[in-house]
Amino acid sequence: MRRPIFSAMLVISAVIFAAPANAQFAQDNVSSDAYGNTAAGTAALYTMTPSAESSLGCNLGPSCNSNTAIGNNAMHFNTTGSVNTASGAGALYMNATGAQNTAMGVNALYNNLTNYNTAVGYDALADNLNGQSNTAVGNEALAENQTGVENTAVGAQALYSNRAGAYNSALGAVALSSNTTGGYNTATGGYALFYNLTGSNNTAAGSSALQSNTTGSRNNAAGSNAMFNNTSADDNNAMGYGALYSNMTGTLNNAVGNFSLYYNT
Repeated sequence: MRRPIFSAMLVISAVIFAAPANAQFAQDNVSSDAYGNTAAGTAALYTMTPSAESSLGCNLGPSCNSNTAIGNNAMHFNTTGSVNTASGAGALYMNATGAQNTAMGVNALYNNLTNYNTAVGYDALADNLNGQSNTAVGNEALAENQTGVENTAVGAQALYSNRAGAYNSALGAVALSSNTTGGYNTATGGYALFYNLTGSNNTAAGSSALQSNTTGSRNNAAGSNAMFNNTSADDNNAMGYGALYSNMTGTLNNAVGNFSLYYNT
């Protein structure tokens, strides 16, 4: 089982010690209550004791939480969070007050403390703490995200290392996988912008496009292997297979056509 992030444990500690001696929901059976909550699995929704006071804002009635937890320890520490869906062992495990989250997969959104996230796949958004409105589809997609907001990752390990980067879109296996704080990047294709760390406002369309980029910003690469070796250069445009392939630090280049400006550095 994934270990909770230390900061998350500090936030949750008061909730743990205040948990009732007898859990609201049975350990192994499917259980439902009058507040729209359903739990199936050992210790699913274990900490929750629903009440009208804890359910304010629920859209389905004046006094409901409307959570669904399926799987061992799914939504284990939820107390007042509402309209959440967790399916898979450890899904939304640490969530206490976060609302309108969907987690499907073992440990999906495991450390989550906030709202409006969607995670589908093993360890998807598992380390998320305060990041909101993120979407992760694929095993370990956005797995290490903590505070980044409004990111979209589709593909295994897409945006895997993202911690605080925001408004990124990654479509393809390991696309933008190394990104940590870079924002407003779009990567489409396997290994597109793979090594990007802090570069921002880049667009890479095609497998391995801008693969080696780490800090370069405002680059546009369309085509497989376009700007493959770019690391820190800014403001380049490359369209075509292998266009600006060897470029590492050159700036303000425009390459159109397969292999155009291939050896430019």
